[in-house]
Amino acid sequence: DFIQMSTPGGNHAQALGRGGGSGSREIALTFRASLAFTEEPPSLRTPFIGSPTQILEDIRTYARLGVSHLVFGFRGSTVEALLEQLQRFAVEIRPL
Repeated sequence: DFIQMSTPGGNHAQALGRGGGSGSREIALTFRASLAFTEEPPSLRTPFIGSPTQILEDIRTYARLGVSHLVFGFRGSTVEALLEQLQRFAVEIRPL
């Protein structure tokens, strides 16, 4: 259904020389979300907010749904707290 709904836009892009050609219908889906490490119980959590294991599973779920790009907004009340979140992501999530 999504491909059918997006066909007019795809055809317009191809007409402007921006499409993939040969009837290509590739669409890059991007999702923007806040990311924070917490230890909240799973039933009360928001996607991308939780333990490293929970966040990794959220990333994999969105990938299975076709999202090819994730843009995260990291939270921190101080520069140090923000840097800690970035460091944890780099060490605990990104390598996986």
